[in-house]
Amino acid sequence: LGDAFSPPPPPPVTTDTTKPVAFIQSPVNGYVIPKSIKTLPVAAYGTDNVAVVSMSINVNGITTNYTGDMFTYSMNVSGRGTYNITVTAKDKAGNIGSRSIAVKK
Repeated sequence: LGDAFSPPPPPPVTTDTTKPVAFIQSPVNGYVIPKSIKTLPVAAYGTDNVAVVSMSINVNGITTNYTGDMFTYSMNVSGRGTYNITVTAKDKAGNIGSRSIAVKK
């Protein structure tokens, strides 16, 4: 019978090299926080060609991690100054995408 009944070759292995995209829904870049506000919600999500598996937020050097593709974070804004916010999305392949904004009080 020979090669007439050989199985087909396996499909080629593809590697995910597409970075996810991180979005900050609120607040908007440059937002001026009213003096009376002590906490500010930050809403963010990520998209990817396969799936976002984790996200993180960094506010002025302090990072909080989340599982999944979206989160809401309550940011302490009791002090005056600029708050630098970076949101990062990570996919299963380890690709990372991020978005940064700054707000001030």
